[in-house]
Amino acid sequence: MKKYLLLVLTFIFLSGFVSKNEKIYDMLTKGNKLFELGKYDEALKKYEAAYQLDNKNDLILDNMVLALKANKKYDEILKLIESQEYKKKYPVLADVYKSLGDIENNDISKKKQLYENSLNNYKEAIRAFPNNENYSKNYEIVKEILKKIEEQEQNQQKQDQNQKQNQDENQKNDEQKNEKQSDKQENGSKNQDTENQNKSNDNSKPQEQNQSEQGNESKKQNQEEKNIGNENQNKSEEENQNNEQKNAEKESKEKEKQQEKKENSKSKVHNGQEENNLESMKDMTEEEKKKYMEAVKILKMLESKENDDLKNNQMMQKGRSNKNSKDW
Repeated sequence: MKKYLLLVLTFIFLSGFVSKNEKIYDMLTKGNKLFELGKYDEALKKYEAAYQLDNKNDLILDNMVLALKANKKYDEILKLIESQEYKKKYPVLADVYKSLGDIENNDISKKKQLYENSLNNYKEAIRAFPNNENYSKNYEIVKEILKKIEEQEQNQQKQDQNQKQNQDENQKNDEQKNEKQSDKQENGSKNQDTENQNKSNDNSKPQEQNQSEQGNESKKQNQEEKNIGNENQNKSEEENQNNEQKNAEKESKEKEKQQEKKENSKSKVHNGQEENNLESMKDMTEEEKKKYMEAVKILKMLESKENDDLKNNQMMQKGRSNKNSKDW
């Protein structure tokens, strides 16, 4: 009995397995026929029905990728493949990223990023399938495309830089032009002001000339009056100077007379002293007489020097007085 039950279960299992594979095969066959007719959406539905029965089947995934690629539904391929343990995952992703890079024309940075993703997946595909020459060729193609993109970026940067430089130069030229125009207008205004000022000056010249002539006559009259006053002042000063000179000469003569009187008086005193001295020398010894005579000689020399100094001072005063009179 147990053996009979086991055989029945085995038959049911094998029957179910055969039935499942037959359904998958039937769906794939129908899908392929639709694909060949160009009915990619309908073919995709058949492949998706087969995928519901076995989502680990690489053959089903291959057909689904082809149908999606035919409809250019690249984003759906990425969603389908990136999370799968799929044998052809890297080469499929490389092809998809390249296709996305080919159609991206708006954003150069995004385009470059898609090609870089493609290049990285081709590297992984070459590691997984080192004997596949197509992957190596596609790798070189994408690499060359990236090189051109980088050159384009560099050229674009240069163009942007040149454009900015040209804009700056144009702006600078416009500013200089505006400044020149402003200076021209300002100079025109200044010239107009100058012309108006010159006209005003021309109109005021006769009046200023009359005023100037009147002023010159007044100055001339004042100068004549000043000259007359100076002449009178010079005459008065000259008279005062002459009077001072006469008074100085008179005072000098009086001083000379007084000096003569003093000298005569001193001479008399001196003669009297000599007589007295001679009388007193009678009682002196020869040595005392000798010393006494020397002392008298020194006194005479001092008196003579004093008289000479006095005369010199008087002569200097006369010279100064004469000099002052000459200056006047």
